[in-house]
Amino acid sequence: MAITVGAAATGDVTAAQPVAEQSPSFGTIVQQSPAGEAENGTSENRTDHHRNPTNVSGDGSPSAVKRWLAGSMARRLEGSAINLSQSNYQLASSVLGEGFGDDLDRYVNVAGDTDSPQDDQVARTFNETHQTQKQYTAQVSEFERLSAAYQAAREAGEIERARRLAKRLARLATAINETGRTLVGRYDALSNATGASLDDGRQAVLDTTNRTVADAQRVVDLSLVRTELRITSVSPTASYDEPLVITGRYVAANGTAVGDTAVALAAPGPGSQTTTAANGSFRLTHRPTDLETGVRNLTVTATPDDASVYLPATTSITADISSIEPRITFAAVFDRIAYDESRAVAVDVTVSDRPAGGVPVEITLDGTTLATGRTTESGTFQSTVGLPATVQNGTIELTAHAGAAGQALSEVSATRRVIVEPTPTTLSLDTANGSVIRVQGRLTTVDGGSVPDQPLDLSVDGVVVETVRTNASGWFAASTDGNGVAIGDAVTVTAVYDQPTTNLGPSQASAIGELTPRGLNGQEGAAGPNDSGGGLAGLPWGRLLNPIVVGAGVVSVASLLVAGYFWRRRSPTRAEPAPQSDQFETETTQSPAPTTVTLADVETVLERDGADAAVVSLYTVVGQYASADTRPDRTPRERYRAVRDTLSAEQSSTFQRVTALYEQAVFAPETVSPDRIKDTIAAVRQGFVDDGNAPADD
Repeated sequence: MAITVGAAATGDVTAAQPVAEQSPSFGTIVQQSPAGEAENGTSENRTDHHRNPTNVSGDGSPSAVKRWLAGSMARRLEGSAINLSQSNYQLASSVLGEGFGDDLDRYVNVAGDTDSPQDDQVARTFNETHQTQKQYTAQVSEFERLSAAYQAAREAGEIERARRLAKRLARLATAINETGRTLVGRYDALSNATGASLDDGRQAVLDTTNRTVADAQRVVDLSLVRTELRITSVSPTASYDEPLVITGRYVAANGTAVGDTAVALAAPGPGSQTTTAANGSFRLTHRPTDLETGVRNLTVTATPDDASVYLPATTSITADISSIEPRITFAAVFDRIAYDESRAVAVDVTVSDRPAGGVPVEITLDGTTLATGRTTESGTFQSTVGLPATVQNGTIELTAHAGAAGQALSEVSATRRVIVEPTPTTLSLDTANGSVIRVQGRLTTVDGGSVPDQPLDLSVDGVVVETVRTNASGWFAASTDGNGVAIGDAVTVTAVYDQPTTNLGPSQASAIGELTPRGLNGQEGAAGPNDSGGGLAGLPWGRLLNPIVVGAGVVSVASLLVAGYFWRRRSPTRAEPAPQSDQFETETTQSPAPTTVTLADVETVLERDGADAAVVSLYTVVGQYASADTRPDRTPRERYRAVRDTLSAEQSSTFQRVTALYEQAVFAPETVSPDRIKDTIAAVRQGFVDDGNAPADD
């Protein structure tokens, strides 16, 4: 059983003691928060080891500030671990709250003023440890909740429910063991890097982990039956046309046969799963596709239903995998394609003249992936593909790939030449006058189709001043000071799209803009002479809080802020902060309009660029919904706290959740899971969009 590795602690593990007994110096562990409240609520520290950096003016000593902040974060981590070991779950979680984030923000700022890459690494390690400990705390809290539910089910005689809960507890204990070991390793890394002592916290994590694993094992002994997966034979060699055959029996620890149970080989390809017979026997015939060639250790697992009294069982086998070359041919293909058009493509894959199912296939056009998937049992893969802008027009190779070098199915491909037709584009451009000239426009095809994620050069009187990108709907927006022109002078603002390496034709548009002093004749923020009437009316100028506002998933406002927040202090000079939102709201006379980035944009980014990029875009969206301050001298947590009192309880909680995800996506090495970002998008939609007060999500 997986949880039997739970005794991972090294050395003697002592039982958890009250905080004051286990750590006589806990007065320094619960470092007082900036507001003067003890972080864990159990003790107050009145020793002024170092002045709080938030209250210190002047240059000071960066190294001393770093030591204070590192010590403060280490004490918070340790205090949380000790409280968790004593089942103080709410306290353990609260110690990891805003105070830790504030300290981390300040440490990042101070580290940015040094030339040592080690300081940046320490900041990352603190953030990783913070995220890991929050996960660990949540897991242990969930374990206790499930334990209570398990006891209630047993007492009520709900046998099947108790079994399901027992298996969940066993799986969760395995996860807690893994997370706890990771956390202890990160404690050690922080101690080595900063000199901060985390010994009490380390011991508390070991105590909690061992207690949890022991509790899970007791539950298993009370409610479940341990099992074995006995392998009787394995093919010494295997390939796709000479499959791997595995036979064996699945039995209880006392030898009783366990039938009607799924048995699976952890390997992609046909025949990787079967079911045991009534006598517990099974025969698994697997045709390897993606396995690397050579001698491989493979895992076989028997997984009974959660309501079953039997536990899962896992064992390993060894097989020598050899390679064979498949054959791939086009079954359906197109001759021509243009931007934003859809075409059908299909291929057949065979091995030794027999249809090959479960084979990975990739369709590319001039090296750009259009579709991926696996063949059906009949050896066919088919898909509808579209043409991205990044493929240059002309006669291009369409290629179907199957297999890969060094795998059970070696690499093979088929190629056809197709014509990529050029698509003309058109640009619209409007301006609004004010203390800055605000610009908005849209890049589309001549048929009106959106052209997302494309760069455009903005120039003032022929001098390029900015490069912006279109968002998912083809819109772009920016503001400029007119390239140094005098107030009252009219200038020509031009947007140019010209990307010869794409299949999209060039286009440009111009408009007249003028700088006006604040409040001039009451016309601050008025539309320029080239306002078409439909483009500027109701433009979201109050949300253009940065000289460049760009499309979702590319270089969003949030990603620009990351550079200002984490790395900008490498430079000896700092950019002036962008105007606050209330300044722009005062300048403009237009009514609000749809936001620059929407939840639909975020979902597009998730599908195209992955979870981390989607989190950055989602952070931008929520900031727009909440009218958060986007000045680059503000940290994410400061932006959240500045607006939380103006939000509903649900919106405040959602914004805080998005902020935490954003920090993980930017600083932690672990990628945010797609399920988490999808759940968070749903929460944002419910909290900000469905309440009827948020901008339209079109």
